[in-house]
Amino acid sequence: VSACEKGGRWAQALDLFVEMPLQRLCPDVVSYSAALSACEKGGRWQQALSFFAAMPSENVCPDVMSWNAAVSACAQGDLWQHALALFVEMPLTAVLPNVISWNVAVSAYEMGGHWA
Repeated sequence: VSACEKGGRWAQALDLFVEMPLQRLCPDVVSYSAALSACEKGGRWQQALSFFAAMPSENVCPDVMSWNAAVSACAQGDLWQHALALFVEMPLTAVLPNVISWNVAVSAYEMGGHWA
């Protein structure tokens, strides 16, 4: 999943991710993060939010990369308010934002027309 996502083959990455449970493979935080990034690259923010919301029920704790991918997917989908809400929620789950998190949040804010 990660190799496809990093290679720009976001649709194939998503197909592989969805296929994992059918092959009795349990997605982990790395495969979820790769799927979230693939959603962002493919402009599929709804699917990204769905995957992100499913993580806790699958006993997968989102890490900073998962959070960043979810925030970025929202920002790319022009959901700057939702992107910023996720960014604010991140530290409440004991995941500390990193430099990438801050950059994505600033970009989302700028996309909302609040920074020029």
